[in-house]
Amino acid sequence: MGRIVSLTTPLSEGDVRALRLDDEVFLTGTVFAMAYSWQFAKAISMTKTHDKMPMNLENAAIIHCPASYQKQGDRCEIRFIGVTTSSKLSQYTPEMIELFKIRSIIGKGGMDRATLAAMQKYGCVYLAMPGGCSPLYTPSVQSVREYWPQPNWADNVLELSVDRLGPLLVAMDSHGESIYEKQVQILAQATYLDSV
Repeated sequence: MGRIVSLTTPLSEGDVRALRLDDEVFLTGTVFAMAYSWQFAKAISMTKTHDKMPMNLENAAIIHCPASYQKQGDRCEIRFIGVTTSSKLSQYTPEMIELFKIRSIIGKGGMDRATLAAMQKYGCVYLAMPGGCSPLYTPSVQSVREYWPQPNWADNVLELSVDRLGPLLVAMDSHGESIYEKQVQILAQATYLDSV
């Protein structure tokens, strides 16, 4: 069992390097909800063409999160946040980490080895959030702001202001350790022992 750590965004590289596998994290500040590949592709493209981004992703925390919210005038009120499978976004994540110095990815299921290598090189962690626990996490969201509005509101990039979002488990750290890799090794060893 790791430590319990409270952090405030934007995160520094030092914040992230101090975290180790199995630490439990509670985040306060701003978290960007991005759950679709086009959002990552657009952010990368805009940065490469030096277009002005409407949001500041430098040293940010990103959550792979579909959310439901209701607009009331100029304000948005959150209904629920969930979490989606992160591996479908692995194609874009190493470059996002490099370009924006993303410090934390929040999601479920882990990500690939290229992402783990980028996390180790630039200083980023993967914080696991279990699916099906929306009632635990939603109350931490204090306000919502939307970017790149789409015909379907569920497709928007969201800036979530959060107060102690958590607990979030450090499942991939900035030192090259991954609980998902460890599980693969355990399963491989068990399979080998069963075969001899």
